[in-house]
This record gives sequence, C-alpha cells and structure tokens, in this order.
Amino acid sequence: MVDRNARALPGPLKRSLRHEEWAERKPWLVPLLYVALAAALGLRGPELGSRLLGPLVSPIGSGGAIALLSAIASGMMAFTGIVFSLVFVALQFGSSSYSPRLLRVLPARRLLWHAMGVFAGTFLYALLAIRAADLAGREGINAVAVWVGLTWLVASIVLLAFLVPAVQGLSIARVLPLLGRRGAEAVGRVYPRPFDPRRPPRLVLEPGRARRLVRNEGRPGYLAAIDEVGLVEAAREAGGALLIQHAIGDYLAHGEPLALAVGGRPEIAASRAGRCLLVASDRLIETDPAYALRLLVDAAIRALSPAINDPTTAVMVLDQIEPLLRSLGAADLEVGRVCDAEGTLRLVYPTSSWEDLLLLGLAEIQQYGRDSIAVERRLGALLESLGPWLPEPRRGALRRFAARRRERIREAFGGSGSAAEAEQADRQGLGHGERRADSP
Repeated sequence: MVDRNARALPGPLKRSLRHEEWAERKPWLVPLLYVALAAALGLRGPELGSRLLGPLVSPIGSGGAIALLSAIASGMMAFTGIVFSLVFVALQFGSSSYSPRLLRVLPARRLLWHAMGVFAGTFLYALLAIRAADLAGREGINAVAVWVGLTWLVASIVLLAFLVPAVQGLSIARVLPLLGRRGAEAVGRVYPRPFDPRRPPRLVLEPGRARRLVRNEGRPGYLAAIDEVGLVEAAREAGGALLIQHAIGDYLAHGEPLALAVGGRPEIAASRAGRCLLVASDRLIETDPAYALRLLVDAAIRALSPAINDPTTAVMVLDQIEPLLRSLGAADLEVGRVCDAEGTLRLVYPTSSWEDLLLLGLAEIQQYGRDSIAVERRLGALLESLGPWLPEPRRGALRRFAARRRERIREAFGGSGSAAEAEQADRQGLGHGERRADSP
C-alpha cells in the first residue's frame, strides 16, 4: 500500500498522453484512415448496398446522380484549397503573437487533421461512386451511393462549422485565458495540498549499500510524467527506495540515467521504474504547471521584442500569470518525497521551489520589459496583490524580487520622472495608477 497523497497517472490521462504521442509521431495516419474508408465505400459500398437492399434506384436518375457526385468531387477540390489556405494564414499570423510551441496545446491542431481527412474522403468517395451508375440497372443509380455521398458532404460542412471557431480561437486574447485555465487545472492536480508552515521537516533518505541505476533505454525526449503509486509500490516490494535523477520537464538523451534504486533488492525496483516514467517528445501542461508559466512568459517576451514592441500583450500575460502564482504560492510544493502507508520514504524526485517558480513567471518579463512603463506598473500591481495571498515564509522571495525590480527601474530610467511613474502600481499598465475605494 502507498500513502494516500501519492498520485497515480489517471487512466484517461495515460490514454490521452499515448494518443498525443501517437498523433505527434504519425499525424498523417488520421487523414489516411478517412481516405481508406472513403475508398472502401466508393469501391464496394454501392455494390454492398444493392445486395442488402436490392436494386434501390435513386429517384433523381442516373444523369442527375452523376452530376451531383461530379459537383461534389470538383467542388471539394476548391473548397479544401480555400479552407486550408485561410487556416494556414491564420496559424501564421496567430503564432507570431505567441510562442510556436503553444500551437501544440491548442485544440485546433487536432481538428485540422480530421478536417483534412474528411475533405479528402469526400472528394475521393464522390469520384469513385460515379462508377456505380450501372449497378442498379441501365436506367438509374443505386440510391445508397447518393446517400453516402451526401453524408460525406454534410460531414464536411459540420467540420467546417467546428473549424471556424477553432481558428478564431487562435487570437492572443483567447489563447492566453485558455493557457491560464489549463495551467490552473495542472496546479490543482500536481499540488493538491495547501502550504502548512507546521509541516514536519523533510525526510532524509538513508541509502542502502545495494544500488542499481536505471537508464533511458527508449528514444530521447522530455520527462513528462511520473507514476508515483507505481514507483512507490515497486520500491516497497523491493524493500528499498527510488531516487529519480531528473525533474519533470528535463530533457533526457538515450542512455541517460533516469533513476537510482537503493537498498533492499534494487533489481526489482529498477526493473519496474522505467515503465512508471513517461518520456515524451514535448513537455506537458497536464503534469507540469511550470510549463504553463514558461509558455506564458514566452508570449510576453516575444511581444516585448524590438521587432514587435507590444507591451499590451505582456500586460495581458501578467493577468494570467498572477492567479497561477497565487495558487502556487498557497500550495504545498514539496511533492517530491513520497512515503508508503507505513510512513517509510520510498520515492524522491526533484521539484521546483517557490522562488524558482516566482522567477520563472516574472524575471524575464521584468528584464525585457524594463523600458516599458506599462509592464513595470503591471508588475508592481501584481507584486502588491500577490503578497497577502502568500504565507509568511514565502513573502521573503517576493520582497527580494520587488527590491530588485526597483533597482532595475532606476537603472533603466535614471533620475527622470519616468522612474517614479514606472514604480507605481497599475493593474492595467497605464490608465489606473491611483485607485480609491471611495471614488464613484
């Protein structure tokens, strides 16, 4: 048995991660399946329909059915080209506002492959179904061929209806709140316990003499998830403990050390450890809240680059970072030391400290936005608002960052009046520097 606070990877999350990896490695399989289905229906569908339903002749006649299927086939070629041209333009303009890595977490990316498959399948089926004109007799065409063609056409229209709002959702004003929500969900999943200053001291692992090193025998990638329950059970059965060598989000080359099994019979724990550590092609927000912060910060510093010079976007990013830091600051971040049900330490892995996460969320934005009054004022408002949410032991890091921010403002603006303006707190960046509770 394991401690009730130990976290296992939920079954739906495991399946979702496997599907993501499969889709990432072979995205062409999705449209290929639709094309294969369309080819099978186009070649055998009308014949099978005539066997099952008899010579069911379409009321529109052979000539009308051929004209209809020909129109669907020719129209889908132009339709597909226009839709995907507009989508690619939207992706290009959208990704210029934030990190290209952010495209991987957007729902529109998955929908595109399905849309491509349905559009191509509609074209191919209509083209192949024309050959069924003589299967119902000389005077007509089997009605099944026409019905299936119209079904493919309706499916294409439905997918287009889903694709339009998905592409509209690529705007920065919609992407940032989406990323903030997913980051908040990840914080609640990874750090479920509140911070407790009376928590007992951190347990110290006493390494045994026997040791066994576990290496990454698979393909290179990022440590994306840790199955705590599986690792604790493996260590308990072996009578020892497991030390994970890398934090979630670290890149692992082939053959790089993953874990160290110590004490008891380390060969038992080592044999099962590799199956409980997920190595993926990219970091995952679901198991790595720091990655959500990283993506938000990337969008902000991209907006603050001289080529774009968009401080308003950086202010919008800070709007999403603030609630994430509030949740992280109030949570118990010491999740990397897991015991079994008897209280014996079985699993240790590195985790981020509060100061690490604070610097990750704010340091680079402050560095690249030090010449922007709006960004500095929004940072000041964030620091003022964040303080009351934090337990006292974590306010020291906030005070140190605030002092460093004031020093850099003076360096950037010198003794001019702009320095005083930049030091003011304003949740909108510019426009509401002084707020009064009694103002109308």
